[in-house]
Amino acid sequence: MEIKKILLVYPEIPLSFWGVQYALKFIGKKANMPPLGLLTIAAMIPAEIELKLVDMNVEPLTEADLYSADAVFVSAMSVQNVSFAAVINRCQKAGKIVVSGGPYVSAYWQNLADEPDLIMVLGEAEGGVVQQVIADLRNDKAQKIYQAPETKPDLGQSPLPRYDLIRLTLRYYATMALQFCRGCPGGCEFCDITLLFGNKTRTKTTQQIIAELDQLYNLGWRGSIFWVDDNFIGNRTKATEVLIEVVKWQKEHNYPFMFFTEASVDLGTLDDLLKLMVDAGFYMVFLGIETPNPEALKTAHKTQNVRVNLLETVRKIQSYGIQVIAGFVLGLDGDDLTSFRAIIDFVQKAAIPSAMVGLLQILVNTKLYMRLKEEGRLRQTSYGDIQSTIIGYQPKSMSPEELLQGFAYVLKELYGADYFKRCLEMLRRTPMVRHRKRKLSWREIYALFQSLGLQILSRRRIGWREIGALLQSLELQLFAPTGRAYARLLLSILWENPKWFPEAVRMAIVGYHLQIMTAQICTDIGDQLAKMANAETD
Repeated sequence: MEIKKILLVYPEIPLSFWGVQYALKFIGKKANMPPLGLLTIAAMIPAEIELKLVDMNVEPLTEADLYSADAVFVSAMSVQNVSFAAVINRCQKAGKIVVSGGPYVSAYWQNLADEPDLIMVLGEAEGGVVQQVIADLRNDKAQKIYQAPETKPDLGQSPLPRYDLIRLTLRYYATMALQFCRGCPGGCEFCDITLLFGNKTRTKTTQQIIAELDQLYNLGWRGSIFWVDDNFIGNRTKATEVLIEVVKWQKEHNYPFMFFTEASVDLGTLDDLLKLMVDAGFYMVFLGIETPNPEALKTAHKTQNVRVNLLETVRKIQSYGIQVIAGFVLGLDGDDLTSFRAIIDFVQKAAIPSAMVGLLQILVNTKLYMRLKEEGRLRQTSYGDIQSTIIGYQPKSMSPEELLQGFAYVLKELYGADYFKRCLEMLRRTPMVRHRKRKLSWREIYALFQSLGLQILSRRRIGWREIGALLQSLELQLFAPTGRAYARLLLSILWENPKWFPEAVRMAIVGYHLQIMTAQICTDIGDQLAKMANAETD
């Protein structure tokens, strides 16, 4: 078949804590970040082929897009499985060949084996598999499945992502994405990272990272960039080398970017690396804390978390001027009914504003999946959606009903008024780094007016409709149970340290999203509990 134009499609991401979708509208954004995987794949496609990228989180996938393409490439994470299926269905109706890949396809390919006109690429794409698929399509010899070599590819050979494909939609993203490394030396039994990318950290070269920063800078991007690494410090020597050069680059360009990433908790023991991260412009890091319960951590083989004092680790990182957000898991073996309160107390003491809490997810083929299956406790696999209220296994030390009730309890405690108290405490204990100072943009000022219920101040004329909108917003925000804490955060920062005010505004907007998500999840939990009660009476 003739291949002159390829359409790259990124399915919709469902509402989630991570997606901050309810907060994005305040600042005029449509999606958190672009699909870095597809942008990297695009760079592997022969130059003579015309490319178009449609990120469905930013713009709709039209029939014209589908019918104008000779083939469609789709990549997805597991949480995008519903939108992925809808895209495949539309492509099939349009008579298009689909080449699919990414974490979802690599992990759950057996569920997709019967889909017609669906080619699956399993594993990482570096190493020539993309070029092979296109060559086979042109020669009408395409296979159903392409398996990447068992030996993981050298990321030094990974091409410069085609950021230019999002030039026209750049303004709709809240942050950009960049990848330095893949793989993680950890052995957490519930995690699928080592299945997908191995337990050895592979890195790009410093020259590659600088080239990616140059491209984003030349495209006109300014602001935050997420280093989407499984564990940024998995190879500390390479991390140090790249940070030294990034510090130089940032200084030469007057710090146009602010960075955040993911790392293991032993980051708190690496003072030299922490200092370099601050000098390079890192302002936030995600830690997989999971639980303060050492017995549950041991059972989950999260041994790196047992070797350190988790509370002191968080405070140490914050003392360098780096904010900490963290993930927590409910329902680990070793947890009991006291674990819910323990997580709440830990998050409050650590002053972690955004604590991503979810039920234990049973990802296919992980060590946890295999163990629960052998023990007869596995009910169903999941797709990594931490907002899910479906329990896919039999908990060890509590009933499913108790686990769901505990989930709701934790969310309500964390994302009530205490959320704003944690924001205030975190800003008070986190020093302001000189090169991070910035002014509020007009979008942020407008967002502040919206989140405070003062959006009519941005209008030239005020009518009854605008007055009504103000009253409704005041009722939702300032007179809600969390209204006082919300106002106190902003007013206290204005009084104590005005330089932190832009960050306080950002946190207030994120809090709006987190509270809506909490309400929705708690409603889902109520529905699940009702179903369980009805099942018992039938």
